[in-house]
Formats: sequence, C-alpha cells, structure tokens
Amino acid sequence: MSQPNHSFAGLIITEHPAHPNNYSVGRGGHPIIAIVHHVMQGTQAGTDGWFANPAARVSAHYSIGKDGSIHRHVPDSDTAYSNGNLRQPNVAAVPWLGDLLARHGNPNALTVAVEWEGAQVGTWGTVGPGLEGFLPGSITHWYTPPPAQWAAGAALTRALCRAYAIPIDRAHLTRHSDYDSVAKWWCPGLGLSIAKLIAAVQG
Repeated sequence: MSQPNHSFAGLIITEHPAHPNNYSVGRGGHPIIAIVHHVMQGTQAGTDGWFANPAARVSAHYSIGKDGSIHRHVPDSDTAYSNGNLRQPNVAAVPWLGDLLARHGNPNALTVAVEWEGAQVGTWGTVGPGLEGFLPGSITHWYTPPPAQWAAGAALTRALCRAYAIPIDRAHLTRHSDYDSVAKWWCPGLGLSIAKLIAAVQG
C-alpha cells in the first residue's frame, strides 16, 4: 500500500514499502559506493505488489515508472535484496567487484538499487545449472526508457550521487549485468545506456 509522498532533493517520491522479509535493516557498517540499475521485466504496479509480498525475498530501494513516478521501497540506510550472487562480474568496467568477489562480499550492502519499469522481449530458458534467464542472443526488442522516465531516472541518480558522494563514472553507475553476466546479462539491457546516463547526471 502506498504512503504519503515526500521530497528528496526536490523530487517527489511515493513510499511503497517492501515487506521486512525482503530486505535487511542496516548495511553492516558498509558505505554506499555505487548505484545499480535494473529493468523490472514488468510494470511498476506489479513490482510494488511483489516487493510487498513476504514470499518474494527480493527488493530494490527505488523504482521508476514510465510516467516518471518514483517509488521508494527500501530506505537507503537498509540493504535491499537486489543483485543476487556475483557471477562472472564485469571487473573491466567495475574494478572494485574483483576485490568484492575475492572477499566473498555482498554487493547489496554497498549499493542503491533502482528498478526501471519495462521489459525485454526474447526467449526465456535455462542459462546455467539452476539458473533461468533470457537465452543469449534471443532478445528481439530492448526496453528503452521514454522521456519522462529517463528524466526522472537521471534526476534520482544525480540526487543519490550527491547525497552519498558517489563518483559519477562507469565504475559506480552500474548495471545488474555487471554483477551477474550469466543469468542477468540482459538487465537492464542495451536500451538503457549508462554512458548516456552518466552524461545526463553530469549535466
């Protein structure tokens, strides 16, 4: 159930709290150092309901609707269950993931997760032992944010970078596929350009 709006860095954000089963209180003393962008593979309304479901065991801090609406599901100070396991992380683009992998660290404790309303179109199947996802090369349509959503996503990213002194670069504005290039290679996909987002946030 939604709760009253509040303002964050001039942005109007509506609270749609995740169920307590779906995130951890606190961050274990870890600082926020990066933002992870995801595609919902569904609607914002569906995501609101799923994160509120105690059986989900997943969450994100924020979601951005195609109409530009911003919902918060988990407080920034808490750990959302968003990134899953590190599987062949993209250490070339995000070098700090190499150290995290060596230490068996939890990327959720260091990041803010942002879900974008949208969906890829492709063939779903088995991509590894016990893993499901879009089959590599099967995407026939990549989700691309419409203007209102893009503007809201860039504004939220900028506000988070300012609030937590997150560097505005490729190593810290990241994609879910940077953390898991096996099962989540398609998230958020080619239609959401991180290079373009970095330029928008800097501008």
